[in-house]
Amino acid sequence: MRARECLDSNFPNGKGQAYSYQWLRDCFCDCWEIAGTPIPQGARIYDFRHTFATRRLHDCMDQGEDLYFWLPYLSAYMGHSRFSCTAYYIHLLPERLTNSPAIDWKSFADLLPEVSE
Repeated sequence: MRARECLDSNFPNGKGQAYSYQWLRDCFCDCWEIAGTPIPQGARIYDFRHTFATRRLHDCMDQGEDLYFWLPYLSAYMGHSRFSCTAYYIHLLPERLTNSPAIDWKSFADLLPEVSE
């Protein structure tokens, strides 16, 4: 799924309108310049959104929060038009998910009966 398909407004501003690509690109370059670091080859503006989303999910898991409760808030905050666009970020956390207190794995195991041959 392409990132643009998931946004009601690409990087929405305070008025609910999209920032222009040029404005975003200029800010992106300014951030690297202020940091005194050259822009890494292949770095993209969307890398910031991606990092933000995954870090919020990591924080929720680290604090034992219910991801199902927080995902709709993250979805709205990020301007996603569909919940599935936010849920996409969960696939980035497989090793953390298995050890997370935020997911009750036993309840999932009880959903389907054991199959015997």
